[in-house]
Amino acid sequence: KAQPRGPTVSSITPGGAADQPRDGLRVGDEIVSVDAESVLGVPALEVQLKLFGAPASPLTLVVRTGRKDGGLRRTVELVRPRAEEEDGAWVREATDMRKAAAAARDLQELRTTLSK
Repeated sequence: KAQPRGPTVSSITPGGAADQPRDGLRVGDEIVSVDAESVLGVPALEVQLKLFGAPASPLTLVVRTGRKDGGLRRTVELVRPRAEEEDGAWVREATDMRKAAAAARDLQELRTTLSK
C-alpha cells in the first residue's frame, strides 16, 4: 500500500521568503508538515491555506528531500511576507483561496445532504 504523500515544491519565487541559499526550500522537496501539523495525504488546497497566514508571522515546515531510504527530513523556518512586500498579492491570494475552500466545503455538505 502506498504511503500518503505531501505536496512537492515545484518552484521557488526568486527573492521570496523560501528563497534562502542554505536553509530554504528546494525544488523537489516534499512538504511533510506545516506548523507541526501533518499534511501527508491532505488536499493541495488545504495545504496552501495552511501556508498562508498573518503577514510577517513565522512558518515552520518539515520537508523530506530525496527518495533514498525514505528521504532526509529537515526543518525550514520561514517568515511569511508582509502584505506591502507583495503589493497585497499575498493577502488577496489567501483571501481568494479561503473563499474557494469555503465554497468546496459547502459543495461537499450539499452533496452529503442530497445523498441522504
